Amino acid sequence: MRSPLRLRNFSLLISVILCIVLFTLRRNVQSDPKDISVEGILFSDAEFDVAHKGNAEKGTHNPPRLPNDQCYQVSPLACMFDSKISPGCYMINNVEAVVPLGLIKAQYEVFGGVRRGSSTLYVHHANVEIPSTIPDQHEPTGRYMFFHKYNVESRPHVKLVIADEGVPISSQWDPRGYPYAIQIAQFGLSHYTKMLDLKRSIQASTVKHNRLNLVDLDLKNAIVQGFHVHVQEPQNWKQGADGSIRFFCKNILQIFLSRAFEQLSNKSSGSVDVAKPSLTVQLTLNSTWRYFVLSGQQWHEGSSVAVRVLWSDAFENDRFRSESVSDENSHDRIKPFNLVYACQSASSDHNKPYLSVSLKRNTATFWMPHCVHRPRTNRTSPFRLRLARDLFSDLFKAFGATKLGLSRFYPRRSRKDQMGWPEESDIARHQIHVHSIRLSAGSGGPQGGGLIDELRLGVSHKDLSGDQRVEGNIRTELLFHEYRFLAASSWFQRNQRSDGTWAVPVVRNFRGRVPIKPGWPSAMGQGHGLSLLVRAYNYTGDYGYFSSAQSALLVYNLSVSQRGVRSLFLNQPSLPWYEEYPTDPGNFVLNGFVYALFGLYDLAQVESRTKSLPKSNAADLLDSGLTTLSSLLPLFDSGGGSFYDLRHVMQPSGGQTVASHASRASDSGPTSHLDLGPNRARWDYHAVHIRQLRILSVIDNYSIRAEQWLITANRWTSYMTGFRSPHN
Repeated sequence: MRSPLRLRNFSLLISVILCIVLFTLRRNVQSDPKDISVEGILFSDAEFDVAHKGNAEKGTHNPPRLPNDQCYQVSPLACMFDSKISPGCYMINNVEAVVPLGLIKAQYEVFGGVRRGSSTLYVHHANVEIPSTIPDQHEPTGRYMFFHKYNVESRPHVKLVIADEGVPISSQWDPRGYPYAIQIAQFGLSHYTKMLDLKRSIQASTVKHNRLNLVDLDLKNAIVQGFHVHVQEPQNWKQGADGSIRFFCKNILQIFLSRAFEQLSNKSSGSVDVAKPSLTVQLTLNSTWRYFVLSGQQWHEGSSVAVRVLWSDAFENDRFRSESVSDENSHDRIKPFNLVYACQSASSDHNKPYLSVSLKRNTATFWMPHCVHRPRTNRTSPFRLRLARDLFSDLFKAFGATKLGLSRFYPRRSRKDQMGWPEESDIARHQIHVHSIRLSAGSGGPQGGGLIDELRLGVSHKDLSGDQRVEGNIRTELLFHEYRFLAASSWFQRNQRSDGTWAVPVVRNFRGRVPIKPGWPSAMGQGHGLSLLVRAYNYTGDYGYFSSAQSALLVYNLSVSQRGVRSLFLNQPSLPWYEEYPTDPGNFVLNGFVYALFGLYDLAQVESRTKSLPKSNAADLLDSGLTTLSSLLPLFDSGGGSFYDLRHVMQPSGGQTVASHASRASDSGPTSHLDLGPNRARWDYHAVHIRQLRILSVIDNYSIRAEQWLITANRWTSYMTGFRSPHN
């Protein structure tokens, strides 16, 4: 017989039921994605983020509004980080502490935030992409590592890509700009790798292209053969009342060609009148493009090409395709800009030898002094012009984000390699509206003007779908990458010194080291040069590139004191190191050393595969370097990342001890002594270290070393996700 339910038990049962109901209601509130985020945060991430920022601006730290004030109790906390108090923390129901992410990020070097339109808080230990466990492809005459991801021109310390030589000019250590071998080689290797990838995508396509080509335009074949017109279809042109000739090509272009003759007479001497032709061709296009390619011969002083573009500060260039823009003033937000590439010496301002900008006229002039100097000094070798221009990049580098109205869309980033530059995935989709192209030939050249081999406009293959990605549609982009690769290769061949180096013409300062005087070589620059030149030799068959590559090996055998790049770790002859920055004592920069090894590997492989080629000591230099790396690699492991270099291991220069440096630093600030500590690699450099080691694990024939490269790469990859080496 069951006992009767007592009142005391009934009250207890009611209490239990009420607790279950309250718990269920709380779970329902917590599971509502509209109001409350998961992962232990009891209110909207976005709401908290906005409230925290607003309170910080007001100087107050009130907690954000919660969905139900009756169920949750919020009390402020004072955060204490290593004995430093910061307001802005809160306690929820006396159980859960909430800390602003901004305080965590600054104190503990984590990254993340609430993405726009998201209700999830993202936190990462590293601010770069974690390298894949699959090594990047590296072939001595093929793709170069992961360089297809590089956009060297977009880097903030690249002033511009100069017009006539077609290579980037750096401003990292001198704001006036200078050619930097490492930058130029990476520029060439990047475009070479992109070109190969693009060709593979063409070969993989089976689509036959048989429709009107509107995404890649060959202006030369449509209009002119050189500056002197050859009309292949006379029925397509008519002579206007003003004496000009008008062409109509498939209703896409309107071309205006005029020839003016200046009558020069000298009545006092009774000389015969002389006619000097001056030719101008203007192509009115009104269509959107990304790449502009022009190549020709016998260009001379006074010749130029001007590209007039219309720019919308809202990145709305796609609407030009559907709207008529014959009137440039039809919209207040549309601004005309002129990009001029002129065969003239640099402007009188020696601080602007490559580019002059007139903000009043919205005109940027890219000077091409080689058009003037080379024909004067070497008439038997006429100047050959190759322009491969990214119209967006030229606009951005010349006028900047503010002038183009992009500041609010692309604020300055904290990443050093992307500050102020739109993401590649963004700018690839936005083409430039080209209003017209104007070609002008001066009167001083052969037959009144130069000759044109290629004159093209094109778009990025990223704008095309798979069935459009065929050779006819990306011919301009292929030439764009090819011209830039060959421009960098030619620069290395022309500018190699007699000792085989490519000198850096600026001072390089290092803490604890004597500054490196201008004219210093870099092992990383030498290695990149080797990799670029052997690819140029394989691509063109020009033996001069291969000869230049072998000449670059001499500096590997010379010590830093002999103006070379070779250091000895702790003065041990068995531990040679090829210095990216040749200081005394050495810095032992890891990524630069490995890039120097890749150059040796590429050259050694090409020599071994071709019996007819002369052999060098590249293979021996490579093996010595790999042996050194195997011995020193553990020193670069910090337990939670990697070191950029080993300068903290070596005694500072000038005979001073570390203790003397430390005593002097202690007088200049509470944290000055940190400057003497290890130089930790940023996450982007750490990722490069991992990628390099994974490639070494594939190309190194010595199995024990290959296993070491792979094990280290795996451990360093774990560091990027928060793992650390064990404690004692």
